[in-house]
Amino acid sequence: MEVSIDGTTFVLEHGQNIEDVKRRIEEAGNSPPRFVEFVVRGGLRMSVRITSQTRVTVCVRPAAGAGDEPLIPPLSEWDL
Repeated sequence: MEVSIDGTTFVLEHGQNIEDVKRRIEEAGNSPPRFVEFVVRGGLRMSVRITSQTRVTVCVRPAAGAGDEPLIPPLSEWDL
């Protein structure tokens, strides 16, 4: 799981509840500026100041072998 905040990407430590992190970031963005804490890979605790102007992107990679269909169909299915 990755969180990008104003162009800086943080890889979150395993075991964090991403929905909780997203909720806290959203709440901070809808209030006066405040810090949101989360733990990044290696156990480093980060505090990031969130404002209503902060740009945040959350990326959750599917587990390997999750069985999801690929985003692009196989070449054999293309109409050429």
